[in-house]
Parts: sequence; structure tokens; C-alpha cells
Amino acid sequence: MRYLKIILIIFLILLIPFWAIFIEPNTLLVNRVKMNIPNWPENKKGYKILFIGDLHTGSPFNYEDKIKRIVKLTNKENIDIVLSVGDYVIYGVVGGKFIPTEITAKILSKIKSKQGFITVLGNHDWWKGGFKAKKALEENGFIVLENEAINIAHKNEKPIWIAGLADNTERIVDIDKTLKQVKSGEPVIMLTHEPDTFPQIPNSVSLTLAGHTHGGQIRLPFIGSIFTASIYGDKYAKGYIVENGKRLFVTTGVGTSILPARFLCPPEIVILELK
Repeated sequence: MRYLKIILIIFLILLIPFWAIFIEPNTLLVNRVKMNIPNWPENKKGYKILFIGDLHTGSPFNYEDKIKRIVKLTNKENIDIVLSVGDYVIYGVVGGKFIPTEITAKILSKIKSKQGFITVLGNHDWWKGGFKAKKALEENGFIVLENEAINIAHKNEKPIWIAGLADNTERIVDIDKTLKQVKSGEPVIMLTHEPDTFPQIPNSVSLTLAGHTHGGQIRLPFIGSIFTASIYGDKYAKGYIVENGKRLFVTTGVGTSILPARFLCPPEIVILELK
């Protein structure tokens, strides 16, 4: 019995790294979330958003075939709009290979949605040539926002605003400038690459969407993430967060950064259903 326990412990010690490096990063979870949004138009009840972030195409087990898989999964849904918080490329991940945004954008352009694809850029995008990434996305029909807001409602409908902030680490974030473009009292969804901007975002914003943290990538039972690339640690690492009447959703993302591993934090795309 003693030797059996030793063998079991050795097996688990070997299994966990194998799972974290070779199995979990190769998975893809479709995370479905329903949420109530203040002042949301009654005729937009059940509004479906495909929310993605941190694709990091080129990270291990995360090449063009996975992006095509995202398109295939998404096109089975009745998506109203696609919203993304950037980091389409990789910079320095172990075992990865650089894949230009042009390739990823061309594949993502096959996603079927009623109101198109709106995104901001992340720090990795800027490290590898942000203006080139912006051009590639726009040439494939995407709207790229940087301290800007647009009304996506159809004519004669109650306005719905999508706002997008500049990357917090490589650009200059201007929340006031962005929200001055939105009429007071009208619902607005804010896109920001990093969740660290959330405390500064006012209550007038209906919902903030963010990424960047990857949920920590590696999460330990009873402890949580080891590292989240956030000044707030694990506080805004992942999932749906309500704080002081404000709403934030942080995706764990699709790819990996720095270390090509995930543990108890699988890659995800998110289907948000608003009412």
C-alpha cells in the first residue's frame, strides 16, 4: 500500500505538468453568460455578444486551426456582434511562432454577426507594430477603437454605444474623451484591454469588457492564480465582477503568453446574452 501511494504521488507530479503544457492549452471552452444590464433596451433582450480576447495566435497549440475552430463554433450561434479586447499576436512566448495579424484577421472575418466586429488593440499588438495591426483588421472589415465610441443601434432605435479605450501600457488612456462622445443616460459597453482601468470607469458605463490577465493562466486549488499581470493581483483576474454598482467581465482569453501553459484556467470564448 505504501509503494502504491508513492507511485500515485509520482504519477500526479508528472501528470500535472503534462496536462498544463500539452492538454489544457489545446482545449477551447465556450463560456455562456447571461446578465442584466441597467437601462438596456427592452427590444434588445437576449442580445448576443461573442466576446474574445488574447488570441495570441502563434502560441503553442494556438495556430490558424484553432482560430478556424472559433469561427466554426461561433457560426452555429445567432450572434448580434463580436467584441474583442486585443492581443492578436504573440511576443516572446516560449515555443511560439509569430503569426501576423493579417492572417488572423482574414480568418476571423468569416464570423457571421449581424453588427460586425469591434475591437481595441492590446500591448502585444503594439509591441509588434500596432498601426500595421490596425490596418490589417480594418482591411478585413473590423472597427478598431482607441479612445472612441460609436452608436451601433439601427435608425429609430434607442442608442447602444460601444466604446474602446487605448492600451493602458503602451498608449494613453482617455476615459473622459471617450465618454464625451456618448449621450448621457444611454447604455454603453466599454472595451479595455487591461482590467486595471476598471476602478476609474464611471458608473454611467453599463458593462466593461477586458482581458490581458489570461485568468492567471495557472491557477492552484485554494490559492488562485500565481501571476495575473495586474496591479490588483487576482481581484480582476477573470469572470463576472460587480463592484460599487459597476459591472466588469474579464475573459481568460484563448492563447498563452510567456509560459506556454494553462492549469485550471482553460482557453475560452464567451457568449454574453444581455437583458
